[in-house]
Amino acid sequence: MSVETRTWAEPTQRIVQAIADAEGVEPVDLDPPLFDVLDGDLLNALVSSNETNADEPSLQMSFEYLGYTVYVAAGGAVSVSK
Repeated sequence: MSVETRTWAEPTQRIVQAIADAEGVEPVDLDPPLFDVLDGDLLNALVSSNETNADEPSLQMSFEYLGYTVYVAAGGAVSVSK
Protein backbone atom coordinates (compact mmCIF):
# COMPACT_ATOMS: atom_id res chain seq x y z
CA MET A 1 0.00 0.00 0.00
CA SER A 2 1.25 3.46 -0.88
CA VAL A 3 -0.29 6.88 -0.34
CA GLU A 4 0.84 10.09 -2.02
CA THR A 5 -0.33 13.57 -1.16
CA ARG A 6 0.36 17.22 -1.96
CA THR A 7 -2.84 18.70 -0.53
CA TRP A 8 -1.66 20.37 2.68
CA ALA A 9 0.83 23.22 2.94
CA GLU A 10 3.40 21.69 5.28
CA PRO A 11 5.14 18.35 4.62
CA THR A 12 4.59 17.31 8.23
CA GLN A 13 0.83 17.84 7.82
CA ARG A 14 0.87 15.73 4.66
CA ILE A 15 2.78 12.94 6.41
CA VAL A 16 0.44 12.86 9.39
CA GLN A 17 -2.68 12.95 7.21
CA ALA A 18 -1.42 10.23 4.86
CA ILE A 19 -0.62 7.86 7.73
CA ALA A 20 -3.85 8.65 9.56
CA ASP A 21 -5.78 7.91 6.35
CA ALA A 22 -3.91 4.64 5.88
CA GLU A 23 -4.63 3.65 9.49
CA GLY A 24 -8.26 4.80 9.36
CA VAL A 25 -7.87 7.16 12.32
CA GLU A 26 -7.85 10.88 12.97
CA PRO A 27 -4.41 12.56 12.80
CA VAL A 28 -4.56 13.45 16.50
CA ASP A 29 -4.89 9.74 17.33
CA LEU A 30 -1.43 8.81 15.97
CA ASP A 31 0.80 7.72 18.84
CA PRO A 32 3.48 8.84 19.18
CA PRO A 33 2.85 12.16 17.44
CA LEU A 34 5.20 12.87 14.54
CA PHE A 35 6.76 15.82 16.36
CA ASP A 36 7.80 13.46 19.18
CA VAL A 37 9.74 11.38 16.63
CA LEU A 38 11.49 14.09 14.61
CA ASP A 39 11.96 17.84 14.44
CA GLY A 40 8.99 18.74 12.26
CA ASP A 41 9.94 22.40 12.02
CA LEU A 42 13.35 21.43 10.68
CA LEU A 43 11.80 19.02 8.15
CA ASN A 44 9.37 21.71 6.93
CA ALA A 45 12.19 24.25 6.62
CA LEU A 46 14.43 21.79 4.77
CA VAL A 47 11.72 20.99 2.24
CA SER A 48 10.77 24.64 1.88
CA SER A 49 14.36 25.61 1.13
CA ASN A 50 14.41 23.05 -1.71
CA GLU A 51 11.01 23.80 -3.27
CA THR A 52 12.53 25.89 -6.05
CA ASN A 53 14.13 22.72 -7.41
CA ALA A 54 10.90 20.72 -7.72
CA ASP A 55 11.57 19.86 -11.39
CA GLU A 56 15.01 18.49 -10.53
CA PRO A 57 14.74 17.37 -6.93
CA SER A 58 17.88 17.97 -4.95
CA LEU A 59 16.26 16.67 -1.79
CA GLN A 60 15.13 13.10 -1.29
CA MET A 61 14.84 11.60 2.15
CA SER A 62 13.09 8.75 3.86
CA PHE A 63 12.46 7.63 7.42
CA GLU A 64 10.33 5.14 9.35
CA TYR A 65 7.29 6.25 11.33
CA LEU A 66 4.65 3.96 12.87
CA GLY A 67 5.64 1.06 10.64
CA TYR A 68 5.51 3.14 7.44
CA THR A 69 8.35 4.26 5.25
CA VAL A 70 7.91 7.96 4.59
CA TYR A 71 9.50 9.52 1.51
CA VAL A 72 9.87 13.29 1.18
CA ALA A 73 11.24 15.09 -1.88
CA ALA A 74 12.01 18.64 -2.89
CA GLY A 75 8.85 20.47 -3.79
CA GLY A 76 7.06 18.87 -0.85
CA ALA A 77 5.99 15.58 -2.40
CA VAL A 78 5.22 13.05 0.33
CA SER A 79 4.69 9.32 -0.12
CA VAL A 80 4.12 6.68 2.56
CA SER A 81 4.20 2.92 2.16
CA LYS A 82 3.94 -0.02 4.48
